[in-house]
Amino acid sequence: MTAAAMRCRLWNHSRQPLLGSPSRAILLHHRIVPGFVRHPVVRGFSSLEDGSLKSSESYLIGPNEPPLFEHPLPFHWGKHILPNYHDQPALISKTEPPSPTHQKGKSDCLRLSYSELDQCITSMALGLHQLGVRKGDRVGINTPNHSIYPILQWATAKIGAILATINPTYAPSELVNVLRKIDCKVLFSTPSYRSKDTVPVLSSLIHEIPSLANLVLVDNESHRPGQRSKSEILHKFHAARSASCSAVMHLEEVINQSSYAVSQEPFIPELEADEVVNLQFTSGTTGLPKAVSLTHLNLLNNAHHVAGRLNLSSKDSLCNVPPFFHCLGSVIGNLASFVKGAAVVIPSETFDPPAVLWTISEERCTVLNGVATMFLAELNELDRMQDLDLSSLRTGVVGGSPVSEELVSRIERRLGIKELTILYGMTETSAANFQTQANDERSKKTTTVGRIYPHMRAKVVDLVTREVVERGERGELLLSGYSLQKGYWGDPLETAKAMISDREGRVWMQSGDIACIDNEGYLKIVGRAKEVIIRGGENLFPVVIENCVVKLDGVVSVAVVGVKDEFYGEVVGTFVKRRDQATSSGESQVTEEDIRAIVKRNMSAANIPKYVWFLDSIGQSDFPMSGSGKIRKNELALWVKTLIGGSTVT
Repeated sequence: MTAAAMRCRLWNHSRQPLLGSPSRAILLHHRIVPGFVRHPVVRGFSSLEDGSLKSSESYLIGPNEPPLFEHPLPFHWGKHILPNYHDQPALISKTEPPSPTHQKGKSDCLRLSYSELDQCITSMALGLHQLGVRKGDRVGINTPNHSIYPILQWATAKIGAILATINPTYAPSELVNVLRKIDCKVLFSTPSYRSKDTVPVLSSLIHEIPSLANLVLVDNESHRPGQRSKSEILHKFHAARSASCSAVMHLEEVINQSSYAVSQEPFIPELEADEVVNLQFTSGTTGLPKAVSLTHLNLLNNAHHVAGRLNLSSKDSLCNVPPFFHCLGSVIGNLASFVKGAAVVIPSETFDPPAVLWTISEERCTVLNGVATMFLAELNELDRMQDLDLSSLRTGVVGGSPVSEELVSRIERRLGIKELTILYGMTETSAANFQTQANDERSKKTTTVGRIYPHMRAKVVDLVTREVVERGERGELLLSGYSLQKGYWGDPLETAKAMISDREGRVWMQSGDIACIDNEGYLKIVGRAKEVIIRGGENLFPVVIENCVVKLDGVVSVAVVGVKDEFYGEVVGTFVKRRDQATSSGESQVTEEDIRAIVKRNMSAANIPKYVWFLDSIGQSDFPMSGSGKIRKNELALWVKTLIGGSTVT
């Protein structure tokens, strides 16, 4: 078959959706699938069946409108995205060289329109098909942020494969474990990450992954002065993998295979919206990563709901800062932009505050995406930079943790973002489930994570009785609806622990977060259940203490942990990152007394830290961070043991 003929066998854009009503879409999403625990179906949302609910209870039902999209991602691309935005800018990567067929005008970096991105997606899909990738096969990627991510997002979906997005900071043993867990068939990787050579590590691990048929190198070096050429990179890999049976290829070889595709097999398989299309690994800040199984239905609708709260349109360009292996980058950033025809702008391979700010200025970005620590770093960097025009910024989204009033104020004042939104979600629920809106009062943005999304349910239950609590009372947050994962891949026991059914047969995801719902339906996140400090029988919530301390001038960021105590059981320990040095006005640095004083003024005495450690005083420049930008509190717990024992943190 000729390449032209093969390209004609694309998704039939005129096909009717595969599913019926929204309730049927949800039903299909939770049908039994090999490798997963069977869960009762989640029923459609009907006000009649909830007549027994009391308005005073912490139980929320999202609106029924707009209706859910009930088709796979490739159908949506061909039916709703490509025809409407084909000439619009789709993807700009500031760290990659221009493509040979770049758009006229700017050619300083990679710039793709939606039609050009579609060509890349089709070529990649054909290339993967030629490598033997078929429906249900797992394709892994552990690169830094790169155009290959969104291309693979759509290309793997087109052929029914499952894209596994893997943290490139994983230790070798972690990488082997996750690749073996999912039986990865093809892995896309780069020869370097954060200037470190990944070739020796990757090549030495290949033989430990029996399922791996191909390792594809995504070149992020040869276009940079003084770096290795493509041939040098490939030669080093081939020399190191003599004992391996997998084929090492360059990305261009995969793409080139699409030009001589000869397979007679159907290129596009039958797809259904409830089929798994993406595996994302939990951050592992408190334990071993688990593979979260997300479907077309999950991702497509969640992207639309995020985009709706941000009021995204084809006039927008989103500076996508978070790592793409995380849902904040891949769903809230990439997919939410694409479904509305907005442009995705990649400022850097890994988080680089100056690069983010320059990119916003140069590309006139209108939307900024990130976690609170990223916004904080950008603001601190902005204080050192001059003459940057950031006036194009209209809105932004902060995810990952509650946001302090001080940070919201600085974002609005210094970055000029007047329509800032705060969101809450978890990987297991497709990224986001609550989000504030642009016109919400400041107090709602600094104390809550907004209101629930359409077609979702939420309840807060007592930690002991598991009964729904009254509005304003604290308990564990549970979520139900279209966005729930299919299950943890290959881990039915963990799936059964996390996803439970109520008396009506509805499936709920236990978030592990302590929360409360106010009388207006806004959700407040108080902290992680596992992180609650129990001091003399009183529950203390680290995030509340952190939000208090971070208001102090001279404090950059804060992390609160529990410290074992013979008398109280646990007491409060506080790690503080303060500004590098005293201010030019001669103001002294923040002291332990300052930390305790601000807590004493604003909170009960039980919350006052017994221990205060400044990072600069214990030989640390920053907090240990996960790849998704969250503080690793499990590592801080190890620091505590070391410091209490009188040793030095290394």
